[in-house]
Amino acid sequence: MTPMQRLDAAFDSPPAGQRERLQAAWLASGLADARAPLPLHNMGEAPLVMSERLHAELGQRLRGLCGWLQARVETGAWADDAQWPGITRPDVLAADLAVVQAPEAPGGWALHWVEFQAFHSVTVAAQALHLAWQALYPALLQGLQPHELPAGQASWHQAMRDWLAPLPGGVLLEHAPLAQATAFDLLPTATLLGLALAEPHQLRCEQGVLQRQVDGEWMDVPQVLNRLILHEDPQGEATARLLAQARAVRWRGHPAWFDRIHKGLLPQLPLPADERCAPLAQWRALGRPAQALVLKSARSWGGTGVRLQVDAAELDALAATVDAPHWIVQPRYQAFPLATARDGAPLYGELRCMLALPPDGPPWIAARLARLSRGSMASARSWSGLPGEGLAPVYAPPGSPRTF
Repeated sequence: MTPMQRLDAAFDSPPAGQRERLQAAWLASGLADARAPLPLHNMGEAPLVMSERLHAELGQRLRGLCGWLQARVETGAWADDAQWPGITRPDVLAADLAVVQAPEAPGGWALHWVEFQAFHSVTVAAQALHLAWQALYPALLQGLQPHELPAGQASWHQAMRDWLAPLPGGVLLEHAPLAQATAFDLLPTATLLGLALAEPHQLRCEQGVLQRQVDGEWMDVPQVLNRLILHEDPQGEATARLLAQARAVRWRGHPAWFDRIHKGLLPQLPLPADERCAPLAQWRALGRPAQALVLKSARSWGGTGVRLQVDAAELDALAATVDAPHWIVQPRYQAFPLATARDGAPLYGELRCMLALPPDGPPWIAARLARLSRGSMASARSWSGLPGEGLAPVYAPPGSPRTF
């Protein structure tokens, strides 16, 4: 049994200009900004429905990760951070998993962790993509949603506001937002939540209160939805000092979490032997030759900082540097096709789940996406517009139980 089913199997041939029609529907979804449209080559050619087994195993992985992180919160793992006092509980988790070849498993495939991080990204774009497909083929997607809202909540929009911007006003913080590769998600997120876009240099802190200048007047900022990665900000150290002074502000996605929860924690997860990771300095403890490992930077994202071809000399040399703690090694795997493109080419990829972590309730799934590629590296940087590549909304099989 395949892990995914395309939802357009009824179509014998692609409608003319399919990606153009999808982009137009995406722009009309109410969750898009014409200043930063989702590029055509980022759009996959069909929504996907998980098999019952994939849905069950994905749920098991997500529950296990959330439980592991909750245990760390309860034991005070981040309670003694002098730089960011009081920032002790993450509110978001982006989890990426790959479907890999596993000859001994049913169907010849299994799930493996790729990475995870406490960072907000592409949640609104995923919903916009779902709405675009729904507008084009309403019967095909009837009753399907790429998310699982909190119990008793029927509105995705309201759930997002309750989660990310519970107070009126505030800002979405990012450096050079219009220049970001994810501007297609960032701009409509600010609009949806009623947040002003702000860059660090536009803020100040007065007696613990964060403020933004509006029409020559400094206005208090009650809440911040953060998309800023401090070490990518040209004034990162000054920005960190400014934000550390802001005590009277409600945070979502505090910048501290990018450096706390990321793929660098994978070696600490209790994983099966064939999936176990290690800090770079301990790569030989895995008992695998260097050529069977992938080297990853814990501080990278979007497929950067990944070295697929390494040897023992390279690993040992990097392990002897001061940067060694920022690197891990992960067993190399062979990707298993998630779907097939219209021209018959196999499509490989990763599943991304965006999880909301409310302080007073169980996690819930804000978005599910697949990133599909014709090669084994599921990175947007490799997409060239070939059939099948791009982002696709992912749905649970009808009638399946909730994940949380």
